[in-house]
Amino acid sequence: MKEASSQPLLGRIVYSVMRSQPGKKRARPWDDENGTTWLDSNSIFRRGFIFIAEEQGQEYSLVVPYQSLRIASHAASTGQLVRISQYCLLQYRDGWGEVLFSSDIVKDKKEKKRKASAVKQRGEDGSLVIEVFVDGLHLAAPPRNDHDNDEEIQSTVLTLEMLAQIEYQQLLTKGKKKKSQGKQPINVTGIVDAISPILVNDPQQDPFAIMELYQPPSKEAEDSTRTAVVIIRGERALSMHPAIHPGHVITLLGVLHRKWKVPDDFRKRAMDEKQSNEASLFERLCYCVPGRVILVTEASTIKWNDGTMFKPNLSLPSTVESLTSLRGIVKSVHYHCEENKHGKVSRVLHFVTIKPLTVSKENGPETASNDLNLARIYLPKYAPPPNVTIGLQAESIIRAVNIHFIQTPLGTEKKCPINHQVSNDYLSYVACLRSTISIERCAGECSHRNRSSNIWYVPSWKPFLLVPDRRISDICADRFHTRSSAQLLAEDRLRCELRSNHCAHSFSSEALPALLRYHYQIVDDYDQSDSEFVRCNCPNRKKNTMHTENGQSHRQTIRDPYAEFFDHAQSASHGDWTIECGSCSSSFSCFNRHCQSTSETMPIIIGTEDLRNACTHYFTKEIGSLSHRSTQAKGAELQAGWTTSLRIGGLKLLQVLNDYFMHSDKDPISRCASDSIDIYTGGQIAYTDQNVSASIFIHNDESAIPVFIVKKEEGDIGKNGINSTQFNELNSLFRWVHIDSMNLSCVCLGPCTKRKMTSVHAAYQNVFLPSAFPESVSVGHTFLFLVDNSVFIGSVYIVAKSIVLPTIVHQNWKSKPDPGGCDTRDDITTDSKLGIAACLEQTATSRKIGDPSIIIGQLVRHRFKFRKVKSTQKAGQVETQLEKCYEGWSVTLCHIDHSREESASDTASTLQTIEVTISIPFCNSNCVSDSAVSLDDLKSGLRELFHSQNMTNCGARITSDQETMCLAWWRASSCHQTLPILPCGSDLSGEDSHSVHVEIPLSARTFAKLGYQRFRCHFSELQAYHVIETRVHSIPSPMGDKCISAHKILPGILNRGLHRTMPVSAPSPLKYLASGGGISTVSLADLHWDVCKAIRDEDSSYLKPSLLRRIHDVKIMGISFCRARVECQQCFQTLVEKRGDPELITGKRAEGSTLLCPSGCSHFHAAVKWECSVIADDGTGQAKLYAEREAALLLLGTDLNVATVEKGAWYCKEGVFFQPSLPPSSSLAQSIRTAAAKARKHVSSSKKNYNANEELSATYSLLSDNAKAEYLLQQHCRHWSQHYGQRRLDLFCRCKPLSEELSLNGTEVNVAKAMIAQVGLEFGMTATSTLPPLKLTLEDACVCSEEKEDKLIGWEMLKTI
Repeated sequence: MKEASSQPLLGRIVYSVMRSQPGKKRARPWDDENGTTWLDSNSIFRRGFIFIAEEQGQEYSLVVPYQSLRIASHAASTGQLVRISQYCLLQYRDGWGEVLFSSDIVKDKKEKKRKASAVKQRGEDGSLVIEVFVDGLHLAAPPRNDHDNDEEIQSTVLTLEMLAQIEYQQLLTKGKKKKSQGKQPINVTGIVDAISPILVNDPQQDPFAIMELYQPPSKEAEDSTRTAVVIIRGERALSMHPAIHPGHVITLLGVLHRKWKVPDDFRKRAMDEKQSNEASLFERLCYCVPGRVILVTEASTIKWNDGTMFKPNLSLPSTVESLTSLRGIVKSVHYHCEENKHGKVSRVLHFVTIKPLTVSKENGPETASNDLNLARIYLPKYAPPPNVTIGLQAESIIRAVNIHFIQTPLGTEKKCPINHQVSNDYLSYVACLRSTISIERCAGECSHRNRSSNIWYVPSWKPFLLVPDRRISDICADRFHTRSSAQLLAEDRLRCELRSNHCAHSFSSEALPALLRYHYQIVDDYDQSDSEFVRCNCPNRKKNTMHTENGQSHRQTIRDPYAEFFDHAQSASHGDWTIECGSCSSSFSCFNRHCQSTSETMPIIIGTEDLRNACTHYFTKEIGSLSHRSTQAKGAELQAGWTTSLRIGGLKLLQVLNDYFMHSDKDPISRCASDSIDIYTGGQIAYTDQNVSASIFIHNDESAIPVFIVKKEEGDIGKNGINSTQFNELNSLFRWVHIDSMNLSCVCLGPCTKRKMTSVHAAYQNVFLPSAFPESVSVGHTFLFLVDNSVFIGSVYIVAKSIVLPTIVHQNWKSKPDPGGCDTRDDITTDSKLGIAACLEQTATSRKIGDPSIIIGQLVRHRFKFRKVKSTQKAGQVETQLEKCYEGWSVTLCHIDHSREESASDTASTLQTIEVTISIPFCNSNCVSDSAVSLDDLKSGLRELFHSQNMTNCGARITSDQETMCLAWWRASSCHQTLPILPCGSDLSGEDSHSVHVEIPLSARTFAKLGYQRFRCHFSELQAYHVIETRVHSIPSPMGDKCISAHKILPGILNRGLHRTMPVSAPSPLKYLASGGGISTVSLADLHWDVCKAIRDEDSSYLKPSLLRRIHDVKIMGISFCRARVECQQCFQTLVEKRGDPELITGKRAEGSTLLCPSGCSHFHAAVKWECSVIADDGTGQAKLYAEREAALLLLGTDLNVATVEKGAWYCKEGVFFQPSLPPSSSLAQSIRTAAAKARKHVSSSKKNYNANEELSATYSLLSDNAKAEYLLQQHCRHWSQHYGQRRLDLFCRCKPLSEELSLNGTEVNVAKAMIAQVGLEFGMTATSTLPPLKLTLEDACVCSEEKEDKLIGWEMLKTI
């Protein structure tokens, strides 16, 4: 062998078709389901051409190109020695090939010897394959030339025309005595029209092949083309089969011919198939099949008319009109993979993708087609020989003759109406039993170093066997189980990585195929809702069954090669070329119904524990950096109740994982920049029902993490969860989770009691608290960590795009909307769900006792604060037993219109909001009820945290209020119903974050005495879940995916992420505002009527003070009050002037200011609060409009120097204010006179020419800060009407309730009471009252929208009366 690698190989060639096991009856291979066959596992390498080395007797599977097939067949039939001079040697293990030697690459003799030695060592551990190059195979000795015999044979050769005439003469002499027809051997010549593959149709019979010869009509004769059928049977004769191709002119010597007719089975079947005027299969076969057949059983009887050693032309032969031929370079080979119940994978050649080549001229170069389209040749109906199966590799050149072209359906196709499933991405062809496919150039010849895919792959498939019709139907209907060799290699590498991973033992053999199927579906952007297998609407292929002799079992009938070979759309007998061979109903378009996945991107699989630890480590570092930046900027310290969250997904998650792996001495994740990022984790999925909540956990032996499935928004935004019955089938089973993002959030518990702590530059440590998962998992997803002196508690959970389920369960589940969580309550219809606007529209008298309706809203933000545990009752349930609860957690929800089909971002409005207080039950002072959360576990975790930071911190502790808040957060993070609330809401989230919808029962609402609606929801009655939406009216957060929660939404705050646009006609500080849904438009007259109803029924809820409404086209009559005063935003108290020891007040007030918070809060929490009161008129009435903070500045306009006024407000105890009925303060007048005198003196002394403008400018600059502030505010407000009096606005405001001590001014008026005949009207005095003034609170304002609304219609109606 060592010499054979450096010199031409010398040996013999044999052609093996089948090998039986002695003493054992050969079973039918298509009936076997146990994975054991009558062929050995490497049968593909032990069939076809086998090269046996002359020296050592080593066997090699041989791939012979088209130009050398005649030599190989001649050598196999005669046993002559051959010499292989140019070749490529490969070794296959488990289907994968590795190049060991190539004649056109290895030039160094030492390298050749090393390769030869490797072949000798590895030959015993794999299958060796030789790919012969063009002109690389020769006979060792030239063949004998029997010219005398050739001349004698040619004199007795019959053409098909002559054979037909002899048969005709025999028919005329039918009555006379004659010899038996067909017993005398004859010599026949003809042109090969088609030849079938070698068929091992039944192992009880010899293999055979069907060939059809034809003779074109002569120019003199007008008869039709003569044809003849040839059956080649037996292994010796079939050794010549690979060399026989359509277009070859051959001569059959000494063959017998017999009568042949269509079997009677087709006649019986025709009675069942006859449904219309179309010809039945039996009639078509009678038209196509000749009456006599030629039988060939010896290889020596087959001769080529142009000689054995002649190399055939590469030009493609002519075909019948319904068929075509093609040459091309193989780009990829795809296999259909199917796993049986015993876990064995069966792979069948599905299709090959090629780049078509133009028909080469004789001795001319071959060029690729200018057509940009690639072509696919579908192979399920074809039975490729081993020579083709092994040689069909990327960059090889193949030729396919007599293949069908699949036309793109035009219009409505009667046979297959699913036209939208037909792929137009490729030119599509189908090979059948009349097709011939061969290798023109092997892949190893084209310099494998330059190949686009250096992959050789051959599955262990049984050669020469037809794929059953049932499997063909499955292949045509299945678009997810077809893989290219490159995809299969990537999958094998992924399996090896998982085996080396510690978690590989936890998933079963079917887990990875389910993941890959789902992954290809995602990468190729297929619609998941149409992911199930859809069979073609064409009638099923042959489903006839064959009874066994005892009648106890049935099996699938094998395909009938007789019918498929002869029943072709090549004549007028077959009316439709799109119908499959041997079929009356199935269409060729079924093969091209789906776009197959071509992506080689593999899923990124991360262990659950690594995923949790990496994200937690990154999150704690971010909190530490944020705290460090705040300290350096002299900002406010992180106070108790401060919350923040972080959403990590996509590329950012991949970077976080790689950083973690690098610090953990693990291999980072490698990927191409063009690959999509799809990260998965695997574990046991468990559905837990803890009476209070239902949760989905993914867990292993080390940890458990909650999983939320993002819900797609499809019209009905209501919650559609999976019930417990569905999840009981999946409980405690291994599943894959497709990760959308990792969501982390935390709350600051405040400082520890011990001040001496570690530096912010230290490595941040975290301690995971015990899991709330009821199984034996000790570590959960809630963790404690320390930053400087502050203690934090956080949580991490997975937001999943989907849970990859088994095929059957996955289909049933995906037919329903994706759940955002599990719900154990009964299904609630859309009609029983109320938006926040509809809820606030109701009054105290309109509610019904026991109304089961649900209020649905979108999360805006949430906040925690210190609260003692106290005894409370559930909202709306007076008779319930008192329960100890923590009520320091409040959630702000905004309106979402769940009944509309638009996106949630189009119908959501952060203006229409409510605040819900959530009651978290505590069974006693040490633990939270109905959970595994306990104070003992918390203290244990704190001790471990302090010990891990520094030994000097072991004595640190937290207060009881901090413990209560910590336990409340832990409880909220342990429940699926509340965990999505912990990250920040829509007004602080990034553009790509998912919205969180929250549902609370209507019974959680109560009405206050003044008509306000209050909401207090018990922990067990709340439901939250993630929803996918496209945010078209949101402003991206400047911090990206990081969200920092603010305090309560204060009146007048405008930073709610609303979409504002500048008017085109007249630029203005006021802009157009997309307020979203849930805001109704009313007039001031409507609000006056509401005041009348509230007075009449003594019910303040008629005013609906909690409801925000829009008043259109309002004119501001003037400013009646304005003030800028400093207040504390922590305790909302006005700052006071306090004098005392400077050391006691250092750092708690602004520089130079004497104002302090009476509660002792830091000056960092102080800010200037603006207040403004105006008179609003919309044409139907007037109202007093009150605005504060940013809304007040919106009314004042942009000409005011706000910074100067706010600076002066810090030096005024009562603030800077304006009231039109009051003149400016005397201190301002005195300051102006003093400054004017100084300015006049300075100007007159510095310049000779006096300038009044310079004097005024100098006077203003000499004023004190508080004087400047008052002067600017007085000037702006007194001239406001001149600049802004004509503005038309849309106001978004709430109505103030009536005072509890309301007293009406009664009086009497003279009115007409009745009409008296012949007298006239009767007048009288009637008691009446003056309505109290209508007061409104402004939340936002914008430029008046261009709506056509005639407010004078009412007055016109009065004129007509």
